[in-house]
Amino acid sequence: MTGQRLVAWTPLVVAAVLAALTFWLDRVVQVVQFVDSRGFGHDPDYIIENFKATAFDMKGQPRHQLEARRMTHYMDDDTTRLDSPLFTQVAAGRPPVSVRSQRALVTPDGDHIYFLDDVHMVRAATSGRGPVELTTQYLHVTPDAHRMQTDRAVTVRQAGSNIQAGSMVAEGEDPIIRFGGKVRSVYEKRG
Repeated sequence: MTGQRLVAWTPLVVAAVLAALTFWLDRVVQVVQFVDSRGFGHDPDYIIENFKATAFDMKGQPRHQLEARRMTHYMDDDTTRLDSPLFTQVAAGRPPVSVRSQRALVTPDGDHIYFLDDVHMVRAATSGRGPVELTTQYLHVTPDAHRMQTDRAVTVRQAGSNIQAGSMVAEGEDPIIRFGGKVRSVYEKRG
């Protein structure tokens, strides 16, 4: 009688072992999906809140300043995410340019900053010219190359003038600005 019971329970025991093995394999596979080939997950390795950093040139003069409510660095791809960033570029004899947005991403080498969501740029007024204001949803800034660009709708305002375009590239210390897409401008006469 006990031999018949053992034979009757054997398929159930095998099914239970297979179910447990399947559950274990499923858990192992899910964990591996979040880990890259170097063994790192996309988890922050450090977070800094309410920080301000200044980069200097070879003469010790400030070049640009970056501050944010929160900075999160990721070890797996060496990128940095900023919440509520404010970037200000300063140069002797030139008006400061500041860019703020809801968030930004910084490349590992720090050469590229991608501002995202409600981007607002202001170049301070100069003698004879009012401030320049730019709004868009995306702005790629390359500080050392003096380059800003967006492939999204952009609005630029200065002293009553208004330019709307589908894209924009600004290059150089005295920027040459190229607008693309549907460009519409309104210039108010001075006087």
